[in-house]
Amino acid sequence: MALQRQREGQWQSVSLPAGEWAVDVVEVDALPDAATFDLANAAHRESQLRERWQQTYQLSTPSAPWGIALLRELARHGKVTEIQTLLPDVFAVASEAERVAALYAVYSALTPHALLEWTRKVQASSATAANDPALVNLTILAYAQLRDLPATESTATALFEGQTDNLWGMRAALALALNAFRQHDHAQAEAWLAKAEALAARIAPDGLDTANAQVLRGVIDERLGRSGGMATLEGGLQRLRMLDPNSAAHGRAAFNAHFIALSQTPRDLILAERYAREALTVMARVAPASNAHAQARTALADVLWRQLQLTEAEQLFTQAWRDSKALDPVSYETLSTRLQLAQVWQAQGRLDEAIAASREIEATWAELPDDHFVRASSLRQDLLRFRAGWFLDAGDGATAQADINAALPLSDKPARPDWTLLLVDAERLQGNWSQAQAHLQTLRTQLEGTEVSRLDGVELALTEARLQRDQGQTAAALAAYHRAIALLGTAREKAASREDLRARWASRFQALFKEPMAMALGSQSVRDLAILEAQYRWQAARALLGDGPSATALPWPTEVPRATALERDQVLFSMVVMPDRTALLVYLPDRVLPQVFELPVGAEQWRERVQRWRTLLAAPNAQAAAHAAQVQGHALYRSLFGTLPAEVLSKPRWVIVPDADLHDLPWAALVVDDAAQPTYLVERASVAIAASVDAFNLLSQRPSTGRRAVGAGDAVAEPLLSDDTVQRQSSELALAAARDEVLALREVFGPDTDIALGAQASEAWLRERARTAQWLHIAVHGVLDRENPLRSALLLSPGSGEVDDDGKVTAAEVMSNWTLPGSLVALSACDSALGQAFGGEGLQGLVQALQSVGARSVYGTLWGVDDASTGWLMRALQPRIAAGEELDSALARSQRDWLQRAREAEASWWHDALATLGLDDRLPSAAAKPYFWAGLSVHGATRSEVTR
Repeated sequence: MALQRQREGQWQSVSLPAGEWAVDVVEVDALPDAATFDLANAAHRESQLRERWQQTYQLSTPSAPWGIALLRELARHGKVTEIQTLLPDVFAVASEAERVAALYAVYSALTPHALLEWTRKVQASSATAANDPALVNLTILAYAQLRDLPATESTATALFEGQTDNLWGMRAALALALNAFRQHDHAQAEAWLAKAEALAARIAPDGLDTANAQVLRGVIDERLGRSGGMATLEGGLQRLRMLDPNSAAHGRAAFNAHFIALSQTPRDLILAERYAREALTVMARVAPASNAHAQARTALADVLWRQLQLTEAEQLFTQAWRDSKALDPVSYETLSTRLQLAQVWQAQGRLDEAIAASREIEATWAELPDDHFVRASSLRQDLLRFRAGWFLDAGDGATAQADINAALPLSDKPARPDWTLLLVDAERLQGNWSQAQAHLQTLRTQLEGTEVSRLDGVELALTEARLQRDQGQTAAALAAYHRAIALLGTAREKAASREDLRARWASRFQALFKEPMAMALGSQSVRDLAILEAQYRWQAARALLGDGPSATALPWPTEVPRATALERDQVLFSMVVMPDRTALLVYLPDRVLPQVFELPVGAEQWRERVQRWRTLLAAPNAQAAAHAAQVQGHALYRSLFGTLPAEVLSKPRWVIVPDADLHDLPWAALVVDDAAQPTYLVERASVAIAASVDAFNLLSQRPSTGRRAVGAGDAVAEPLLSDDTVQRQSSELALAAARDEVLALREVFGPDTDIALGAQASEAWLRERARTAQWLHIAVHGVLDRENPLRSALLLSPGSGEVDDDGKVTAAEVMSNWTLPGSLVALSACDSALGQAFGGEGLQGLVQALQSVGARSVYGTLWGVDDASTGWLMRALQPRIAAGEELDSALARSQRDWLQRAREAEASWWHDALATLGLDDRLPSAAAKPYFWAGLSVHGATRSEVTR
């Protein structure tokens, strides 16, 4: 298309490539002051267009193009209500062609129902309009969004037959290809796509339509398992980014790309998230508050939900639901998004809210007319399936069965395996074992000779195991559990493309391990329990080997593990938290089998008690809270270790493998003797934390090849952008002790110690020097992200400003970009030892990230620690470790020294006097309380290989 444009008084020739362009033609000569109109002024564009429209609307012959231009501007900002008000006025004065132009100006902001309604109005206005290809194309778009596949097919076929040799025919062929693909008719999809590609290549080889065809080609190739499908899709998407980065086509292509990433094996959640965020960004620009924008938001929420990032997923689902509801309160998008939001609530433990939302959706569905397209969708069946699963998780078999029975008649197809498994579980929970067994046999017959997906195989074996367990068939149940565990290992590798995401996925199946462990615990089968516990934690140990070939070096446990790295004065306690009890396995260096103890405390009780104790410890200056913390600390000690024999408790060095919320426990602060002056566990024994018996062995065998001490601190971090006000404010505080900690390294480890302070303590500087660090000391602010622990970070100084040198070192960046030579790492940063526990998969966060790239041991913190006391403890640690003390013992002795100083200061007046004269450091008030000294912990190997 050849055009002339005038710019700064000069006419220029412009050639536009063939494709879809928005060109509004307006008569300016008839209006006063027309020359002052400035389309480039985005801030005033809407008001100027509104003024021009109102002026021309009052003329005897109104100019519809001004209204069309205003409609387009309103659509860009998602002002749906104003569009619906203005559109009838524009239609009243517009010609047939102008009405078509008006619909194209706003179609991306309309709901599919509204678009279909307005399109039909125009088509009914004249005989020529009925067959206008532009209007038919809009009708196809509306039917496709409504998922009305038959109507889409018939309308697009008619358009193609009437427009076989132009872009309208090409778009019809593309719509037919997509429609056939949605119906799983791959041969038809291929045939129509080939026609669309041929037309696009001949008519507009460099246009948007060709790029759209390339995107669909990539989708189909990828779904059919052909090589290069994702690359083809990305190529088409890249062309759209270049040709029209602010187009709905670009947003739709990114949206489709996110689906393809989700369908890959293994599922690429990281790529899916990137494409979903791209789709959301584009739709926010070109069609804000539209249905497409809401669906892009839902797509991103779904990806985050799959990653168990529930808080952000909930926020996105909530906003998407509100946006869809504003457009159409009874659309499929509105109701399905509400159902997805209910799923998040159920995962967060908010079952009552989830069920209430599901019942509201069900009531809305029931009020719809019989011919409403939502009633023909799978919405209600999906709702009943999800809700039945929720009730089963809550142990309510009867209500779950009612939902299942209501759902099965909604489809004329045979019940899928997952429905039958739900029915078996519902009957089992009600004690109807014969009916459950009959359903299970029916399913086995149905699946005979067919290929069962690995995940369905896991669910089937688990269902069989539970049914046999409840009937007292112990041997058969254990065999079924072991089958399920074996299948889970294979399914896990295909669940995601990255190890941390596979761990998140697999953590949903902890019952596979914990249920048979509960059986073994009840029958006092120590050997079976120990092997199952080793299998439960196998992935946590494997994660330390990284994601490469070395990860295969750790065999699957088939025998009782031996804590070979334990020294004679050590004992290892491994805890497995179950819903109603806890198994405590005690490993001694001279024993083949562990001793097993059953603790009558379950997961919810531990969660409540640990959180309450941590809250009390955080208020050391409140006398009532301090006393309550001492009482709670003693009660926790008795619950955990009160029944153990003296030969175990007398060991002076403890290694602890926590589970669930016990990862957050400050073990050193447990109160052994609840006297007026309490005796803390640290005064009886040192404590180190390990991910498992195998992990402790692996890290103890890891050689240290570093050559020097490296330290970074007192960084000049960028202000933290965080929704957490406390975290944001604390990250801006100066760390006075950090500089002293780092400078002390040279006094202890010698003049070749490499240190960086202030602006020099950049991410790139630290990453490079960490490669040769024997002792790596980082004294900076820490940022904890509980929900996505790989976003937990250390805040250094911004270097070059590039992504890998912006000063924010996340756990994910450590895993991707760092290499450590068996280093001992000291993280003198708040919350640096915390993360999120994924059952036997381990505790994800900075500690696990550092160990997976070569760290042998890591000192970290369990809360937002006090700067002065942590600095003192770190400086007390350094010479002890350089002298060859064991890492756990060095920490315990330093904590005892602090405790002794604090108690002496509380008991006499001379400490304040010396501090006033500058002859001693002034201790904080209540310095003997655990808040000031128990927040530091050591993770990994306990034997020191650090030398001066």
